[in-house]
Amino acid sequence: MSAVHPQIQEAPADPVGSAAAASQPPRPAFDTARPDATALDAGAFAKVVRASGLGPAALALSFARLAFGPGSLGFSDFLRLRLYEPDLRAAGGLERFVGQRRNRDLCVTANYRHDWLGLMSDKVAMLGYLAAHGLPTIPIRAIYAPRLTGGSARVLTDRRTLEAFLLDTSHYPLFGKPVEGVQSLGTIGLARCWPGTRMLERQDGSLLPLDELMEAIDARYRDGYLFQPLTTPDPAIAALCGARLATIRILTLASDQGPVLFRVAWKLPAGINVADNYWRGGNLLGQIDLETGCLGRGGRLLATRSWRRCRPKGAFASRGAAGAVCYARPPPGEGTARPGTVAEMDRGPAAVACTLL
Repeated sequence: MSAVHPQIQEAPADPVGSAAAASQPPRPAFDTARPDATALDAGAFAKVVRASGLGPAALALSFARLAFGPGSLGFSDFLRLRLYEPDLRAAGGLERFVGQRRNRDLCVTANYRHDWLGLMSDKVAMLGYLAAHGLPTIPIRAIYAPRLTGGSARVLTDRRTLEAFLLDTSHYPLFGKPVEGVQSLGTIGLARCWPGTRMLERQDGSLLPLDELMEAIDARYRDGYLFQPLTTPDPAIAALCGARLATIRILTLASDQGPVLFRVAWKLPAGINVADNYWRGGNLLGQIDLETGCLGRGGRLLATRSWRRCRPKGAFASRGAAGAVCYARPPPGEGTARPGTVAEMDRGPAAVACTLL
């Protein structure tokens, strides 16, 4: 096993010649857009009707109440949130759900300090801001910024310096992401490189030609692309979800008495997903109780496509929640509603990001 990344097994000396590499299907360097929603055909609608336990007319009426209610849900919201399921209807309170359009309007209203948008959309600026206020962050190894004229050991301004950085085995494992980006689009986890064959290995073990990654970065993210160490979670968390970071999302509200902790949730990556964002298929989302630090209500996690039962380990819940409360302070000054992301790593908790709602 690797000394710097013990969860990743050492690979053969020549991955290009291996049967496993030859059998891998073509795959883009990273996701640059979320998948389009699949159109609901007659067969899929029939499945929704059966799952709802209602007739078509009653199902349509159930949706109409929400569409014309305070949440202004669209039909895609209704399906995505699975609000047709009998257990959710029985629990009540469906009027508290909001659609994507209504959510956007609420976010714009809540975050009336629009001057914060520029700072929080730039990951380099935000990491510097968090660090300046004493919060632990994941360090930056290098930034690819071809629009800059002057470079340094950590500021890569052309393809030549980017190539030299990615071919240096001492820099691995790495996590790459756009300086300005959302929802983990454009991100990649890299376990190692082979300079002789100019091949990279992703965190999930799949192979990627170095030139293909550089071309993808140069084509889409010339405004800036940063590299950080590919960190590993606390061992108690790694036992539950593997070597990828499963971050805690904290939502704070600004009040006259100062910031108030409003919601805390745990995001769990699954499968080959490089990040724990909700839209990636298979990832899980669990609520953390603010008083006890326990995960889930009744041990339930909201999965991407279904409700699943889970018996969380108490060791994670107490450590993760404690780290979240300790490091979940929003930036000083007039605030609004701010979600922050915290990771409980093998070296302790760290602030990963801070954004406006």
